[in-house]
Amino acid sequence: MPYSVIQFIAKPPCDEDCPDRQAIYDGALEGLGLALGYSASRIDNFIMEVQGSGFVHFGDNDQLEYFA
Repeated sequence: MPYSVIQFIAKPPCDEDCPDRQAIYDGALEGLGLALGYSASRIDNFIMEVQGSGFVHFGDNDQLEYFA
């Protein structure tokens, strides 16, 4: 199953022309070290982005991590 990257950034890595969502999905931020986790669902990524927060399970234990 393909995974998509969940990317949380405190400050965009650009000055004026920040990439839009489609450009990010197409890899505009790859190689910048911004990926914190992976998801099998782009809709889950989108909902978390719209909500501004959510819980992530990394699979290494039984804990959920809160991201905001």
